[in-house]
Amino acid sequence: MYMQRKAPFIIAISIAISIISWGGFFAYTHMTKKAQAQLLGPFLPDFGGLILAVDECTCSGSFLITIGPPVPAIVLYVPGVSMLHEWFQILRVGPWAKGTYRPGGVCLMAGKSCTPFSLQPVGTIFEVGTSL
Repeated sequence: MYMQRKAPFIIAISIAISIISWGGFFAYTHMTKKAQAQLLGPFLPDFGGLILAVDECTCSGSFLITIGPPVPAIVLYVPGVSMLHEWFQILRVGPWAKGTYRPGGVCLMAGKSCTPFSLQPVGTIFEVGTSL
């Protein structure tokens, strides 16, 4: 009889502890990602503006993205390496893009052999987000 009255209380306490534990876990992982981004963010050059041109680098498996004002740049987008945030419209002319890049990167085009494209990027996109 005594255990029957305690069972709902024990179940309620177990559920509350589980919810609090999982909430703390998710908060910790979210804060860790945000802290990592903040550590890198201030030290990486940024860009932001309208996407004016997208050229495929056929030999290097990447894309040369020309970004217009207010913070123009010619940057290299490498699928699987560059972190892409919403709205994922980086390969289309017209949307606004804002992000950071790491200096370095080469756009190679196929011809008789793989040769550097006439325009070269200032860097490889580290992370970028776009408008619709």
